[in-house]
Amino acid sequence: MNSTPPPKENERRDPQVVSADERLSHAHEQIKRADEQLTRLTEQLAKMERDASAPPRPDPPRPGAPSPEKRPALRTLVALPLAACIIVAALVLQSSYGDGAKPVIAWWAPQPVFNAIVAAGRSAISRAARSINRSRSRG
Repeated sequence: MNSTPPPKENERRDPQVVSADERLSHAHEQIKRADEQLTRLTEQLAKMERDASAPPRPDPPRPGAPSPEKRPALRTLVALPLAACIIVAALVLQSSYGDGAKPVIAWWAPQPVFNAIVAAGRSAISRAARSINRSRSRG
């Protein structure tokens, strides 16, 4: 019932058929390689999805570092004495007993050189304007 007779060993094969068979076997090899690559990529994607869905691990605490619960208390312990020192220094400078401290602080502060330069410049300009006015009135 087979309508196609079996090929005989000694029959010559058509060159077009041989070429088509070679191309088909080459295409089959390419398909197998692509299937293997697809399998590897699917595995990598699944691994990446598992890694992304896992919660991030917290960094281990450093030895000697205060715990997060103790950090605000530590800040408060540092900030309160600092604020107290600043307030006391301001009160001493404003009080009558702080007269000895004022020259020390004034020595640290920048000197108002700019104001002296501006004042000297104004006086020089006014002298030049007066001399110009005198020369006009004479001439």
